[in-house]
Amino acid sequence: GGPLIADPILWTVASDAGSLAEDEEGNPLELSLLEGSYTATAYRVTTETELELGFTVAGPDDVNLTFVFPAPPPPPVDITFSARIGEDGPEITDPVIYTISPAPEGMEAEQTGNPLTVALPTGAYSVEAYWTAQEATQTRDFVVVDAARTLVIPFEEPSQSATIVAPATAPIGSTIEVGWS
Repeated sequence: GGPLIADPILWTVASDAGSLAEDEEGNPLELSLLEGSYTATAYRVTTETELELGFTVAGPDDVNLTFVFPAPPPPPVDITFSARIGEDGPEITDPVIYTISPAPEGMEAEQTGNPLTVALPTGAYSVEAYWTAQEATQTRDFVVVDAARTLVIPFEEPSQSATIVAPATAPIGSTIEVGWS
């Protein structure tokens, strides 16, 4: 087994004759029992995990029961998504919509922001970043292990565009005003 659990453990010990301990807190729990068959239930409060074990006391010797709870999952890890123009370029200031898949339980798959920090459990994911102003999308696969980190999502530098403003029609040979940006 592993180390002794410090979290609260609630114990219920019962026999055919009835309950000898019910939701008694402690770890370890020590009881004096007569010869007979018993059922012990251990409930780990922090992980809401319950284990049950049947056992028999046959004589004056001590009976030690060990319950091995599964290790709790590691805590979520902060992952920061940063959409940039190029790998080392400036951060994009327009809205970026990130879609994370698979979305962890209780988390919206689609979130907006840049940079955007989310807490993710360990596992393999894909993130799609949609740069709203340029209507461009980039996708990146990544793995969450045990350390916070920043994932850069590089976008190509947008090409320069120009807009011309002029009247739709004009008489032949006339002078017209034209603007551009």
